[in-house]
Amino acid sequence: PGLAMGNSPNCCCHNQDDAPTVTRVTAVAALSNHSVAPPLKAEPEPPEETSAAAAGVPSAAEPSMTLTFRTPEGEDKAFRFTRRPVGLDFARTTPTTVRRAHPNSPAAAFGIKPEWVLAKVNDENVLEKSSLEVHSVLKRFMVELPGQAT
Repeated sequence: PGLAMGNSPNCCCHNQDDAPTVTRVTAVAALSNHSVAPPLKAEPEPPEETSAAAAGVPSAAEPSMTLTFRTPEGEDKAFRFTRRPVGLDFARTTPTTVRRAHPNSPAAAFGIKPEWVLAKVNDENVLEKSSLEVHSVLKRFMVELPGQAT
């Protein structure tokens, strides 16, 4: 017997306000010609959450890397990355400063700006490390993240 709704358990629709909604549909196996199939059960999908990488909040089991930056105003800002590439170019300076955030990258989505100073990688202070040492620290933590090799 085949499935009444195909192989996809999800169906996309629009509600009365023309806002997209997703409803989970449970498919049932086709019954013989003499039986009446029970009605399909529809369960509303929970609202779609922002991805962990974009929101910077990994799940407990998801590997992550937290980069803490010091802004020109002296404020420290921390961001959690859960995928690579993170989308940052750094100047070869001590302390290591952001040269640019690539467009459409996680770093750009977080609002990381040029001239911000990389202060920490996870809990490791990198303010006084050379750019070569910082690269090594970044590589050590980034290799744990899923995604494309950098």
